[in-house]
Amino acid sequence: MMVMILISYLLCDLCQAICQHAGGKEDLDPDKYTPQQLEKTYWLCIFAINQHVSICHESWLRCSCGREKYPAGHEFCEVDKFEEVMLMMKQHAVAMDANLTTFTRVWVLLEMHTAVMMRMQTQYFGAESEEAIALLSIPSAEDAEASVADDKARIVAKIRQAPGGVAAFDAIMSANIIKELCFNERGLLPGGRDAALEAVRRYPSCINICSSRGLGGTLLMMAAAHGEVKLLQELIKAAGKAININTQTSRGWTALHFAAVCFNTGSAEPLISSSSSSSSSSSSSSSLTLDNQCEIVSMLLKARSDPNILNSFQKTPLEEFVINAHAHSSHAALRLLFTATAGAHEKVQTFLCDDGSVKVGDKVMVKNEHSCLLSSLVDAAAAELSRQ
Repeated sequence: MMVMILISYLLCDLCQAICQHAGGKEDLDPDKYTPQQLEKTYWLCIFAINQHVSICHESWLRCSCGREKYPAGHEFCEVDKFEEVMLMMKQHAVAMDANLTTFTRVWVLLEMHTAVMMRMQTQYFGAESEEAIALLSIPSAEDAEASVADDKARIVAKIRQAPGGVAAFDAIMSANIIKELCFNERGLLPGGRDAALEAVRRYPSCINICSSRGLGGTLLMMAAAHGEVKLLQELIKAAGKAININTQTSRGWTALHFAAVCFNTGSAEPLISSSSSSSSSSSSSSSLTLDNQCEIVSMLLKARSDPNILNSFQKTPLEEFVINAHAHSSHAALRLLFTATAGAHEKVQTFLCDDGSVKVGDKVMVKNEHSCLLSSLVDAAAAELSRQ
């Protein structure tokens, strides 16, 4: 995996960032990682590029090695070969510093753009701060920084010659970075709404790109999951024909799956614990209300979201709703999903016990308003089938 970093990144911080990416923790003790995690390989420019044959004589480096220097374009120059290296990579990542200065460097933007053009997802990790995210502004390639002026001139000249020029490059990079940083596990970040909309307006196709962080959802999925009704509506409008309403995450989840679960619900406790879903355990502040969940489900269905798509657990949005039911689940949303889902009667029937309680695996929810609604929906569907 190729990892983009700042030269000013402290070595300890870099090691911790890589540990976070490889094993989900920043502990530097190798005994804390599995053999598979320890075998992961990272390509780092600070170690792999021989700067002694190109730029080490610059005043900010002050190296006195005396090695012969080769200009950009020469076969022995290495600082201009990043794109060639990218073509040999199967994965790409960016180690973010706390102030997000990473995204002000023109060569970082160029390599991230190369990854986009190669349809390679860039993974983001590091210790960025919410304050920096709130103030984040992705510079134009023409305004981005570089330690060597000739490097920037060469990179910008190449961008200008590409289809769409600098404007297209800037739109793609801004959208791809912002989509990763609008939400965290607690919901929409300050400034996230305007940033998300601006990203989609500039580069509509980014609405279908899944994040490499957190739950791996698109902007649409995150808006649905966190009860952001207005944002969801505006995103659908801004994306226009570019939107694929049934985009799935690596685990098969669609925006409708996220809307059905709406896992971030303040202090709401799940009524059933799901052994299949990893997303229902979160609990934090959110703008979700009963009306919001119903409105979001309705909006997605009207936008032709397919209620019959199965995730990697072989569950439809309706089934995930039942499995992840909590005190804030909307009965109106449940009715909408039940009506829209093929074979809803049979799917829900598998969760109902004879005494009116609901069971998922070895977890049982006692008979209550939610389970009674499920029973009534099943009974109504059975009656409808008998009349046909």
